[in-house]
Amino acid sequence: MAKTYEVDHKGQWYELEDDLQSGGLYIHKKQDVAPIIENAKAMRNSGLNERRNKKTGMLKYATIPPTVEALIMQNYGVKNIYSREFMPKLLKIIDTEYPYLKTTEMTHRL
Repeated sequence: MAKTYEVDHKGQWYELEDDLQSGGLYIHKKQDVAPIIENAKAMRNSGLNERRNKKTGMLKYATIPPTVEALIMQNYGVKNIYSREFMPKLLKIIDTEYPYLKTTEMTHRL
């Protein structure tokens, strides 16, 4: 039987599942990403994010939920999504696998 535990304000929770036959305990981390996807879509459709920040020269390219961050790190060999070393690979992954997380219609390459 699975027991659910709410852990934070980002819509993440853990489900603990006890398998009586195998004696194993399984922990599943889950997150409701629908609000994050809807917010990214609204930003993308507004066009307001197409302009760079005047102070920093940067723009917000995507919103990556923690559960997707963990999947990217696990499945694509990106050790740190905040490192410049992995940024080109991360941008390509976002463009090809997670385009619905983008907050702009621009395609960015380093």
